[in-house]
Amino acid sequence: MKKILNAAAGFALILTMLSAGMVQTMFASSHQEAPFIARDRYADNTDTYAFRSIGPDRDDYVTFIANYIPFQQPSGGPHFFRWDDTVLYEIRVDNTGDGVEDIVYQFQFTTRTINGDTVLGQGAANKDIAIKSNDDADYNIMQTLCRPKKS
Repeated sequence: MKKILNAAAGFALILTMLSAGMVQTMFASSHQEAPFIARDRYADNTDTYAFRSIGPDRDDYVTFIANYIPFQQPSGGPHFFRWDDTVLYEIRVDNTGDGVEDIVYQFQFTTRTINGDTVLGQGAANKDIAIKSNDDADYNIMQTLCRPKKS
């Protein structure tokens, strides 16, 4: 009888914890499940970080890191997803706390494929597969940061 009561109490505790978790409001970044980003994973900003720079003479600088394209793993290489040439990537900064951006950093990319006859891209049909410079024969798919187009 004692085992049954302990099991029932444990089950009740688990149900209470689960139901308490269901009524809490959760805030998190969209990792490709939100309706407006689900079909455009290349534009999905999953996380953005900002911190003061710590280098010498950099007291007035802030470093930003933004992650895009969710669920990439180190084991997914060497052919990771590339920046999308059709996306205008932005980091919006509110310096005054009014919820309106004061600074907007915009990024766009251009992709150029040197040898379109390769199957997998960068190292598929080239010399030693290691990319050692921008003009290396193994550097087949190049992405360049370009200025955003004015609207």
